Parts: sequence; structure tokens; C-alpha cells
Amino acid sequence: MINLLPYEEKRQIRASRLNSILMRYFVILWIGGFFVAAVFGTSYVTLTMTKTSAESLLSQNQSKASAYTSVQQQAAQINANIAAARNVLSQQILYSKVLTGIAQATPQGVIIDKLSLSPSTFGTAMSLQAYARNSDAALALKNAYQSSPIFSNVSIQSLSGGTSGSGSSPVPNYPVSITLNVTINKYAAI
Repeated sequence: MINLLPYEEKRQIRASRLNSILMRYFVILWIGGFFVAAVFGTSYVTLTMTKTSAESLLSQNQSKASAYTSVQQQAAQINANIAAARNVLSQQILYSKVLTGIAQATPQGVIIDKLSLSPSTFGTAMSLQAYARNSDAALALKNAYQSSPIFSNVSIQSLSGGTSGSGSSPVPNYPVSITLNVTINKYAAI
């Protein structure tokens, strides 16, 4: 087939087709732009409404929370009291534990004359007076205190008395007097 249309008319037909294609693209672009603007507009409105409801919920919760400020203050006071009690308990000395440990370490046939405990006596050398039925029991006292975890630095300061009668001891039936230098360990009271 031979195209007998004049050149100018062919150019006009091509331009017409091109214009109709461009018009379709232009319409599609406008529809796409409208769709994008609608999506952004809807998102903006939704986010604005969500923000408004979140702010109103926040203000309501803050007003409700302000009613609990006294409870928060009481909780803070209780926490401070617990911290103070924890501090006091960490420095607490359990004299009953120390006395029980000393009694368990003391062998039979030995009695302690005087024992004075205070926070300053822990970790420092002190003199301990005891009376025993015989010299063997007195030496057993020294050995028992040396092997006990409650005491450290155990040494005999003096050992006197005999096996017969009351001797120089003020306690009947315990004629041997022994004086020990001991250090009561600090951890023994914990």
C-alpha cells in the first residue's frame, strides 16, 4: 500500500496522535497526583486526630497521676527508710552469735570469769580470764580457741594454780587460773 497523503497532513496526524497520548499521560498524572494528595491528606487528618486524642489522654492521665503524688512521696519515704534500715542491719552486731560461738569453742571443765563485748572489742586484742579444773583443760581452752574461726592471735598471758583444792581461784573446783590474750574476729559478729 502506497501512502498518498501529503507530507503536511501526515505530520498533523502524527502530532494529533502524540497529543492524544500526551493528553492521556496528563490525565493519568493528574489522577495519580490527586490520589497521592488524597493519601497524604487522609494521613495528615488521621495523625492530627491521633495526636489530639493522645494529648487529651495524656492530660487525663496526668490529672489522675497528680492524685497519687502523696502515694509516690510515701513510697519514696519508705524506700529511704528501707535503705536506712539496710545500712543499720549491715552494721548490726549479733552478740548472741558470738556468745554461742565462744560457748561452743570452750571445752568442758573450763569457765570464763568475765567477758565484756562491745563494738570496739571486735578486731582488737583483749584479755580473757578463765578457770579450769586442771592444767590440761586450760591448755585445751587455748588450743580450742586457736582452732576456732571466732578467735585469732590466741596466746597465754598467765597460767597459775594447781590440781588440788581451790588454790588461788575464787571459783570452787576450778583451781587453775588462765589468762589469754585473744582477738575476736570482726566477721564472727555478722
